[in-house]
Amino acid sequence: NAQRVYLTGYQVAGPPLPDGGMQPPQPHLVRSDDAGGSWMPSPLANVMVSAAPIVHASAVDPANENVVFLTSLGANPPTGDRLYRSTDGGMTVQEGLATTAAINDVVFHRGKVLVATLSASFQSADNGATFEPIPEPPQLACLGSQDGLLLGCGANWQPDFKSVARSTNSMKTFMATLILRA
Repeated sequence: NAQRVYLTGYQVAGPPLPDGGMQPPQPHLVRSDDAGGSWMPSPLANVMVSAAPIVHASAVDPANENVVFLTSLGANPPTGDRLYRSTDGGMTVQEGLATTAAINDVVFHRGKVLVATLSASFQSADNGATFEPIPEPPQLACLGSQDGLLLGCGANWQPDFKSVARSTNSMKTFMATLILRA
């Protein structure tokens, strides 16, 4: 649905409380079904957040605009994130994954949902309801899917020694396509 738009942000502080205190920062997710003409807020119930409640709309299922993944940054201390999935356009969410490192990308690829971090990568064969770790993944600072290939970027030092790499087998192996040497 080309008219569907998801937008995230957070309110730094709400109106003053009756006792003179300030409301804590709040994350927001809004959805438009008419290319931004009108917006419907999501309650984001049960979404855990960090002190800075930053939530990103990380991926939308290309086959079903109602399936959206949200990443709550820093919500799994000390340095991890939490990934949530909605199957009803953001009205309700369920946690699907808690990581020990920042989630860099969430990608739909060949019937799977893939999640990349610098220290681990995960895959889901059930549209993101559950995830399992991918054995011996490369360090991935970014991940994208194009024409059946996975493209990833990472560290140009140990252990991977590749700046840009590609995979034709859903992250089982990555072949370096660009290696930068000083």
